[in-house]
Amino acid sequence: MGRNKSFLLYASSSEQFDRLMDKNIWPIQICSVDYSIDFPSKVPSSYSILALDVPAQWNLLEFELDTKKQYPTIIKVERLYIKGGIPISKVGIDFFIQSRT
Repeated sequence: MGRNKSFLLYASSSEQFDRLMDKNIWPIQICSVDYSIDFPSKVPSSYSILALDVPAQWNLLEFELDTKKQYPTIIKVERLYIKGGIPISKVGIDFFIQSRT
């Protein structure tokens, strides 16, 4: 086999993605051929929202703590910036939703 071949897999659900990311499910060989898997270094956020009209002057840590009181599944709150590092009134919020499998 002189040629390298690659396959790109896409998951159609968070459960499927979680399963594909489990290194223990993958066989050692496919069709009697060794292979390697390049897992993504950054896991995409399946459950995220963009909060609008959050004043750039607000303390983001306070905003995060107050918001987490109401929504404890929040795992990340991140202010968005425009070119030059200027904060804008948009905040990305990522949630953790546990699989029901």
